[in-house]
Amino acid sequence: MSQPEVDTDIVNSLRTLLNYVNELGENLNEIYDRLEKIESDFDETKHVLNEAISDNKKELESFKKIMVTKTDFKDILKKLNQPFEKFTPPKTTGRPHKQRTTPQAEKEKT
Repeated sequence: MSQPEVDTDIVNSLRTLLNYVNELGENLNEIYDRLEKIESDFDETKHVLNEAISDNKKELESFKKIMVTKTDFKDILKKLNQPFEKFTPPKTTGRPHKQRTTPQAEKEKT
């Protein structure tokens, strides 16, 4: 090979390498842009979720403030019914339930 042919081969190889590096750079830029978009979407989603969590905490706190336990409810009912107790008939214990017995137990009773 003559010197001009070697120079031409070197120049062609360098051009090929330069094209490859340029394409690689473009691909890296596209990847970087996609990653930035993903990061932006992630940050937005994180922000929305944090707001929702905060709202849920506030709502839960408001529920806790107005929530009444069963015992509290019974106490409230007692207090509400106290003025009317003198107008209601006395409470009875009710009839005792008839106990179930076996025929053998009935014979033993008699």
